[in-house]
Amino acid sequence: MYKRDNLPKAQPKKKKNEKNRYRNVIMNFRVTQEEKEKIESRIAVSGLQKSDYFIQSLMNQTVICHGNIRMFDSIKTQLNFIMRWLENVQSMRDIDENILESVRMILELYAGLDIEKKE
Repeated sequence: MYKRDNLPKAQPKKKKNEKNRYRNVIMNFRVTQEEKEKIESRIAVSGLQKSDYFIQSLMNQTVICHGNIRMFDSIKTQLNFIMRWLENVQSMRDIDENILESVRMILELYAGLDIEKKE
């Protein structure tokens, strides 16, 4: 039987992250051509893979935001969820890392609010 020489090889095994789970979620965003070139040059200089660069960059950077009603509504909703969750916590073993991360993020957002001084 004839077999083509250029058939794709078997897919390599996917790498698992530190929590022994596959990264199977895709996130997309749009940029201009100039922004794309700048981002790719930074990635090349870093020596990291694109996904690792984006994850580290997004998770370890300070976020400065301009307060608006949508942001405050979102924070209010998240704080209400956290408050209900905290009321049900029985011991320190029940504390969820994702909840603590949400609290940390909300505090960072408040600290980074660009509040105009009224003179």
